[in-house]
Amino acid sequence: MRILLFTLCTLLCFQIQAQDEPAIESDKALDSGVAELVFMIVCSDPSDEILNYTVVELVPVMEGCESLKGNDDLKACFSKTLLEHSKKNFTYPKEAMDAKVSAKIYLQFIIEKDNSISNVTIIRSAQGVYSNGTEEQKAAAKLLDAEAIRVVQELKVLKPATQEGKPVRMSFILPINCKPN
Repeated sequence: MRILLFTLCTLLCFQIQAQDEPAIESDKALDSGVAELVFMIVCSDPSDEILNYTVVELVPVMEGCESLKGNDDLKACFSKTLLEHSKKNFTYPKEAMDAKVSAKIYLQFIIEKDNSISNVTIIRSAQGVYSNGTEEQKAAAKLLDAEAIRVVQELKVLKPATQEGKPVRMSFILPINCKPN
């Protein structure tokens, strides 16, 4: 399906480029007074596409998962490794303990083709949970969010996700449950 879509996009790009007429501005009105709707097709390199964890043929290989072959086994190991990494490396800020702040933080990030981690963003933050809290709670929640980002940025990936045997960019959402011990 992706190959068909890419082929269609490529053909349309060549057809559009082959036309000699200048493009009509989208805000110009036609003679009948009805504005013309212009569809824009963006032709991009499919290798830059960001695939979701659930659709890649093989998920990224994490340290300790190198000997596994099937995607189901790799997915289980990937998830287990992420959770272990989060538990092991998350340092609960003293300020958050003192303020009794806890939250479940959801982070989205991309594992790049070169195994690096990029675009770490918080989807659900501790700051959002404590937006109506005391100043002490708000400051502590901000520290929890920063710590969650730090933990994700330190992930070590040995091999990127693959699709059709080629490395691809893959997005993932990781929940980190922040509770004082």
